[in-house]
Amino acid sequence: MSIFSFLLYLETRYLENDSFPNKRELILLGIGAGLLFWTKYILCAMYLVIFIFVLLHAISRKEVSRIWEAIFWIIIGIIIVSVPVLAYFWANNSLEIFFKSYFLDNIFLYGTGRGFIGNLRFALFMQLAKRNIPVLALIFAGFIWMLHRKKTRTFMYMFSSFILTFVLLNCGHPHAYSSMPLLVFVICGIWPFVEYANKHIEWKPWQSICITLLFTIVSYVFCQNTNEILVSKEDTIQYAFVRKMNEGKKDYSLLYYGQLDEGFYYAADYTPKWRAYVSLNQGGTELEDLQYSYVDNKEPDYIVTRKILCDTEEYHKVTQGMTEGQIKDVVSFDDFSYEIIEEGSVNDNGQKAAIRLYKKKS
Repeated sequence: MSIFSFLLYLETRYLENDSFPNKRELILLGIGAGLLFWTKYILCAMYLVIFIFVLLHAISRKEVSRIWEAIFWIIIGIIIVSVPVLAYFWANNSLEIFFKSYFLDNIFLYGTGRGFIGNLRFALFMQLAKRNIPVLALIFAGFIWMLHRKKTRTFMYMFSSFILTFVLLNCGHPHAYSSMPLLVFVICGIWPFVEYANKHIEWKPWQSICITLLFTIVSYVFCQNTNEILVSKEDTIQYAFVRKMNEGKKDYSLLYYGQLDEGFYYAADYTPKWRAYVSLNQGGTELEDLQYSYVDNKEPDYIVTRKILCDTEEYHKVTQGMTEGQIKDVVSFDDFSYEIIEEGSVNDNGQKAAIRLYKKKS
């Protein structure tokens, strides 16, 4: 978020004060772009959008020549980050695999089947359903304030940046985290308070510290994943399950079934014996079928899962009275040879999700 904040700050400063970024700031922008690009390149969408609007502003001010200079220094920053990344894969003789999996597979294999409009509708639903309403309200309150203060040019660029970034981030394969960069636009909602405070308050260091602490507390209240802050790792469900497994034989095998591991392999200091993933973004049931076969063949000694596992003969009894959504979490096996020995819950974006520990019957 610090990279996006710096990017938005430079755009706002240029729009409001006609202060073009200097060489050092442009190199830092390039370094930030490089870090984002080699982490998840779709996050560079905000860079692309803001560059477009900065270019339009530069054209209106007849400063296009400065854009070419800016591009040069940004590329220098990107190279600074990219050289060690590419050198690592080259040294490990894996450049071809890296480019195929990171670029080609992401571009051509992954898809949702919802289409362009369907993806945007789904992404909007996720933002409205994930307790983001207060944040979105603050952002749009900032946009309205810009219009009220007749900052029309800034409003047009900032609002357009927000909308176009949302489209680029979510038009392909939206996730719950896809719109994360947009949170930086909350700066727009805080802007009126900062302007008022600067006019009416003579800031002192202790006041700034108090304001920072206040906003930290407010952020904590609205954050969905704070339930394990200051909680000892020994008190987490992961380590509780490990203690239970250690009551049996020490050299046991463990499978996290049904989705990506949530820290149970790490807590057990266990290297997965079987393929750890459960699904492929490009579709297909290959990995799901593999995991099913591990259980069906009674290979692991212990299974950790959010699913409800049962014998085929007990399926109707287990699912009786369940909703359609709950039934989807029930998986049946012929001659199922495991029993539940521990249950608990994990945090799933602020919600409690049941999790179970199964042990192979003797």
